[in-house]
Amino acid sequence: MTALAEPHGGVELLVEVGEHQLLLAGGRVDEALARDAARCAHLVPSAPSKRLIGALVEHGRVDEVVEVLLRPTGWDESTSRWEHFAMCMTERGRSAELLTLLPRLRAADIDSFVARTQIDTLLADQLARENRWAEVLELLKHTSGWADTWLPRQLGRLGLTDQLRRLADTGNQTARQELVELLLAKGPVNDAVTVLRGLVEEDSAQTPDRWAPTTLAEQLSDQGDLAELGTRIATGDSFAAAVLADRACQGRVPNADQILTAGLSPDGSFPTG
Repeated sequence: MTALAEPHGGVELLVEVGEHQLLLAGGRVDEALARDAARCAHLVPSAPSKRLIGALVEHGRVDEVVEVLLRPTGWDESTSRWEHFAMCMTERGRSAELLTLLPRLRAADIDSFVARTQIDTLLADQLARENRWAEVLELLKHTSGWADTWLPRQLGRLGLTDQLRRLADTGNQTARQELVELLLAKGPVNDAVTVLRGLVEEDSAQTPDRWAPTTLAEQLSDQGDLAELGTRIATGDSFAAAVLADRACQGRVPNADQILTAGLSPDGSFPTG
């Protein structure tokens, strides 16, 4: 019988990950942590696993979780791991412990900008959930830029339309998008369209943002404002044209067949049948 070849490449990684998961399932956390660290040292891209983070939290070994989280990694992966850690702590009723740990980590000498940003963001999230807004605002005074997106998303999550309007009026783009999405969800929709028009006009002199003109065109179509939709197409709005073509293919605008075969008039007016 021919001996099986030693696993290598993707097969080797699959075997290692499988063994790692079996160790965790058997409660052999120390061995799983050692394997995880070894993979990280050899730049194997699967470490640290979320399951390892959950197992360490389950066994009360939070300091080791932090050690794992502080390993160098990419921005998206780091965000995912830190968020998973916070979720594990919260699900196990350890939010108070998390709120004690995060300020301690903020005070530590951590070189990684990515890690520091994730710690600040998680702390702000936890404080907001506890309605400790005075502490949130104090934290935001000492941030390195992430608050420009974090704060409007929190306001949108809480449905605070007036506060979002004030922040949007300062030119915060994330606040404007959150405001539009909140108005589209809760109304008045006409206010959302007004904000979208302003965004599209501002973007016209810069690199176009797909979201604003596309969302505006969708709303104009949904509200039956075909005159403005046609005018935008006639003046070169390719996003509006794409929305109209899509809606015509679905038969969701009048005279869809004629639009698809002959298009609009040069002034953007629709065929009348």
